[in-house]
Amino acid sequence: TGAGTTYCVTASVATVSYKIDSSTASTTPVQGVCSGHTADGYIVNLHPNPGALSTGGYSNYAGLSPNASSLSTVAAGWASSGSASRATWSVGGDPTQGDLGIYTNSNSALTSGRTYTLRYRINAGQNATVAGPGIWANSGIFSITASSAGTTSFIANTPVTRWVTFTGDAAALGSGLRIVQHPTIAAGYYYEISDVTLYEGVYNSAINFCWGNSPGWIWNGTANNSTSTGPPL
Repeated sequence: TGAGTTYCVTASVATVSYKIDSSTASTTPVQGVCSGHTADGYIVNLHPNPGALSTGGYSNYAGLSPNASSLSTVAAGWASSGSASRATWSVGGDPTQGDLGIYTNSNSALTSGRTYTLRYRINAGQNATVAGPGIWANSGIFSITASSAGTTSFIANTPVTRWVTFTGDAAALGSGLRIVQHPTIAAGYYYEISDVTLYEGVYNSAINFCWGNSPGWIWNGTANNSTSTGPPL
């Protein structure tokens, strides 16, 4: 697409796509797709902040008083992106309360009634258990159709991959639909989430963490704040 002397062309050979972009001043095709284009064999990561380079798109709930927690962004050597969203409990008076979550539609990219899968990794800063995943929104109709469900025992600083396939109507998508997990909490406990891939369709074990900084991938808008497109990795 383009106008005048500015253009970007996408061409596919089998399941591999290439692009020529006038902004690079090169006529040599490189692997990838132009912004706004799709191609056979490519997927779109619908989460706008999949590498957790900020707290945008993530959440935490301390639980009932006197519980208290905070959300921050930290460097994370275990994460492919190098960053994670961390929920830390400063007070954990009730160990059965609290959760950490991932917003699914913070960029309004999801469509009512369609099936989506969210794949992500969690790291615990201490030996603990995490139950879920569950799903929550302030209103509307929503449900989980399949997931890596159950309570997982975490070894400190040993990340675990989880996934969930879900649907939601327009009211749910527009009112904070998020995937949540319920961790064991106590003062000083923390949990981190990163490497999020949110895509349309049922769970596919061949799809790993992919984002706009992956080889052959592009951001469809502002880096770390938009959807991204590329080949499964």
